[in-house]
Amino acid sequence: MSPEEHVNHGGHQPPVDDGENPPPPPLLANPSVTIYFDGLIYTAYNKERRLYQGAMLIQAEGHRLDIEVRRRGEDEVLWPVKESDWNPDHAAVQARAPFWLYVDSGKGIVPEEFSAQLHRPNPANAQSFDNIFNFEERHQQMLPLKPGTFAEFNFPHGTCYSAANTTAELKTLGQGQLVTAAVTFKQNFPVSTLTALDIDAVSNGAGKKFIVLANNKGKDEFFRLELEPGKHYEINFLNAPIDPVAAMHDPNDPLNPHNPLGHFLQFYELFDLEPQSRFIVAPQLSTSLHSPPCVPTSGSTATGLGG
Repeated sequence: MSPEEHVNHGGHQPPVDDGENPPPPPLLANPSVTIYFDGLIYTAYNKERRLYQGAMLIQAEGHRLDIEVRRRGEDEVLWPVKESDWNPDHAAVQARAPFWLYVDSGKGIVPEEFSAQLHRPNPANAQSFDNIFNFEERHQQMLPLKPGTFAEFNFPHGTCYSAANTTAELKTLGQGQLVTAAVTFKQNFPVSTLTALDIDAVSNGAGKKFIVLANNKGKDEFFRLELEPGKHYEINFLNAPIDPVAAMHDPNDPLNPHNPLGHFLQFYELFDLEPQSRFIVAPQLSTSLHSPPCVPTSGSTATGLGG
């Protein structure tokens, strides 16, 4: 699925810049890699380790985690190229986690080379990381993640930011209430609908550099692509319904987890919260019924997923 189609993820459309729906501009001037995060994906940042992390929610009913790699502006999928390259089933993803998507300069995963950072300009702008909905800030407390509810992905390199934003209604919902009982807390709430990470490392005279997806501490690799000057790869992470049309068969049913409001509530499967009100981000509805609107979210910007 292309970034320009991220609100309608009923199918994977190639990220082709047709002039009418260009992908969001990258943050960096000449990135070699742009990674997009869409759907039920929660991210956090470990400031001491300089490590960006993603918790891919695996308790989401009827969802799968797709990852696709392309050259920016091209429709050919470079990876996966065959079914055995990647199993998007949540149980399979959880069994293989944790994963690392990193720049290899020839030494593998080296903590001393971690350099991930958050784009937080002052004053904030449209691409600021702070546009991403943050659960800990809203709840004003640390929210440790429940084991077994997510698959961990680690991103030790790059600059993290919001690639696209919209306005939304921020609602609150009492514990145990149906989503139809949610009340408006704030209107015209600016929020990110697509999270991204730019990397600008390239091979040079000092040695070759590669973007690598691996698990088992880097020993087992899924793909390895050289970061050559002039090449720009897009890597799309999408945690979305397996059958979006069926999932939205009755979007107004308050018991349907794919109800646009109920869909966001699935993020709370990550937390072990004391009974209290919950927040719901209700972005402007897509004109397509292929999928509910998605809002990637964030948590700790100090201690990462372990905070």
